[in-house]
Amino acid sequence: MSGHALDFLVGPYSPKAIALRTTPQGAPPYPGQNHVLTAALYFLKSAKLNLGAPFSGQLLFMASLAGTMVAVWRFRRYGIFLLLWLPLPFYALSMAYGSVPIFMPVWYPFSYYNVRYGLELLPVFAVFIALVAGAIFERINGARFKAVTPCVLVAAVAAAYLSAYREKPITLREAQVNSRDRVPIELALGSYLAALPRPATLLMYESDHVGALQQAGIPLRQVISEWAHPEWEEALKHPPGDADYIVACEGDPVSVAVRQRRTELPELLSFGTPGQSPCAIYKAPAYATARDLQVNMGSEHENKR
Repeated sequence: MSGHALDFLVGPYSPKAIALRTTPQGAPPYPGQNHVLTAALYFLKSAKLNLGAPFSGQLLFMASLAGTMVAVWRFRRYGIFLLLWLPLPFYALSMAYGSVPIFMPVWYPFSYYNVRYGLELLPVFAVFIALVAGAIFERINGARFKAVTPCVLVAAVAAAYLSAYREKPITLREAQVNSRDRVPIELALGSYLAALPRPATLLMYESDHVGALQQAGIPLRQVISEWAHPEWEEALKHPPGDADYIVACEGDPVSVAVRQRRTELPELLSFGTPGQSPCAIYKAPAYATARDLQVNMGSEHENKR
């Protein structure tokens, strides 16, 4: 915790701060910015896409709307379930005025970003579809017709699952597309970090390449990152702080801090991959020798053989 109650709103890792860092200068407003209705439509569309193919999503969405009408009609019994719709105004307002965009491949700007937010409406689909099915079941006479209602419901849900399986869930596609350039450098960085002496403490900005730590098998408790306060702030003022090694990728807060003390921090190696900012690993003065990384990497390769 940072100790600042409003960090989530105005801090360096708030949506607005992230948007300022990642949005190109002069870029047009994202869909839904300062427009609640458009933001709501994008959020609803992302919710439908998380259910599977467009047709399946639209079908289940219409069924959930019918279930919502049942809840309104029988408010005393089911009115509490209407609270499940709260994510709709929350995310619509967040998109419109909180710098939280949603990009989808089927609508402008035809890319992937925050599509997972639509998953917040899954309880709506689960509950209100069941409500409308129950209401229909109560009003149908005859055992044969009563048996049709659950069969239709199961078929509709199964069709949504199959369509999602056939096309891959959209959240999985988002992760694959957005990590295409990042995975190679995380694999390379992970292999270098795995060769460092253990246990060693790192100073590293996790938001960009936390996957490298997973690849190297380094627990987060050994990393001084933007989530560790006040150690993070102190380490940036006087790198490496309490860390044994420093991982800096061009443009991140660690690289900015290291730039001012390059002559005091021996660089062990630097590397990069296409489409990603180059990274470098530094050692803290008086910790290990400059040959440590090479020796450990050589041992690692020998063990693999």
